[in-house]
Amino acid sequence: MYSQLILLIVCGLPLATSDIRSRRIPNRTLLIMFATSELCRLIFDPRHFFHVQEVGLAALGLSCVLYLLSGRKIGMGDLKLIVVLGVVIGDFQRGFFAWFIALFAALVTALISRSKSIPFAPALIVGALLAL
Repeated sequence: MYSQLILLIVCGLPLATSDIRSRRIPNRTLLIMFATSELCRLIFDPRHFFHVQEVGLAALGLSCVLYLLSGRKIGMGDLKLIVVLGVVIGDFQRGFFAWFIALFAALVTALISRSKSIPFAPALIVGALLAL
C-alpha cells in the first residue's frame, strides 16, 4: 500500500506537470511507473499479482470506452495512464472511485476554464491518491 502511494507521488508529479505544461504524458515515465508497480506487487504481495492484472485489463476496457465516447478527444497518454493507474491501485472499487473523482474534477475544470484542451493527468493522479 505504501509502495503504491510513494510510486504515485514520485511518478505522478512529473506526469501531471508534463501534462499541464505541454499536454504530453511521457511514455518513459509511464513505463517506469508500470514496471515498478508490478515489481512491488510481485515482491510484497504475490498472492494478488494476477488480480492486479485483471484490474489492468478492466482499466484497458474502460479506456477504450472513454476514447470512443469522447469522440477521440481524450489523448492516448491519458488512456495509457488510466491503465497504469489501474495496475497501481490494484482494486476494482478503488479504481472506479479514482476514475469518477478524476472525471468530476476534469468536468469542473473544463467548465471553469472553457478551454478546448484540459490536462486530464492531474485529475487522474489526484483521484488515484484519494483512492489509496
